[in-house]
Amino acid sequence: MTQILIILVLLLSISSNSYQLEVKVENIKSQQGIVKVCIFDNEKDFFGKALKCIEVRPGANNNVTVRFKDLPPGTYAVVAYHDINENGRLDRNFLGIPSEPYAFSNNPSTLFGPPSFSRAAFELKRSVTIRIKL
Repeated sequence: MTQILIILVLLLSISSNSYQLEVKVENIKSQQGIVKVCIFDNEKDFFGKALKCIEVRPGANNNVTVRFKDLPPGTYAVVAYHDINENGRLDRNFLGIPSEPYAFSNNPSTLFGPPSFSRAAFELKRSVTIRIKL
């Protein structure tokens, strides 16, 4: 009986150390293609290897919502882009500037290029909802 109680307490403590991040991507201009939302947990992998990505088709209300579950507390950044032609990548023009809509957590300006991890980063200390505007 004591072993069962110990296991139960351990399971409860583990589950209380993970959170859900809900990401609402707003201002989607077209229902074509796929919106890809990726979460990163460090500067080194930012724009490279995402911790996890979720793809969803845009709805009629110009918004999509995705949920990342069971995340440990920590620092994260989110990148979202609208892959309108569904070729699996963010298309760019001849100058290298993205030609498909994209955005980041904290909605930083992208006028002079993509933000650093620290500008897009936020602390996850509880389950939260963030909004990203494409």
